[in-house]
Amino acid sequence: MVLLTGRGMGMIIKPMIAASVLALGTMGVLPMERGVAHRQDGARPAMLPPRVLHCLLGRVVNFDASRDQPVAEYRYDGRHRLTLFLPPVPARTTPPPDATAAPEPVDPRTRIVADPDGIAGAAASRPFHRVVDLWPSRVEMMTPLSDVVANVIVIAQVTPDQADATIFMARANDATTYDVQHLYFGRCRVARS
Repeated sequence: MVLLTGRGMGMIIKPMIAASVLALGTMGVLPMERGVAHRQDGARPAMLPPRVLHCLLGRVVNFDASRDQPVAEYRYDGRHRLTLFLPPVPARTTPPPDATAAPEPVDPRTRIVADPDGIAGAAASRPFHRVVDLWPSRVEMMTPLSDVVANVIVIAQVTPDQADATIFMARANDATTYDVQHLYFGRCRVARS
């Protein structure tokens, strides 16, 4: 396990891992408003479109958490395809829930569609437990693999035309450690319906 420190990609990922792994202790789902403010005029909130992300990831073999390592320095082992589906959801108008709060309900259509190399492990066949969809800023997703391990996916750095994004995927054991044997980074092509 490696301590997450430094700036750069670690600073992008660190808050999500912390939020996701803290959520392992709050597995009950309470009815929430999904961060959408109710309009007094009764109008429907703006909706995010359905998105299919066709991703190509490599397992990062030289991640150095002791410094602000540029992504350009990463070396990868293999090329792995992963396809995700993000269904249409109301655009968030409030901050996401605190990491220690119960997760908001997750649309069951949110899923890993294809993982031919099995890099997501058991997460590919399980529903997501926590999803914070802040598209196009970022999307944070967590699937518990056990009482103490979670598969975490962060989609970020979405291009202005929303056709391309980065993806980070790791297995995390707590808010500051993750399994370097399951640390993946790559790019996604985004298809919006």
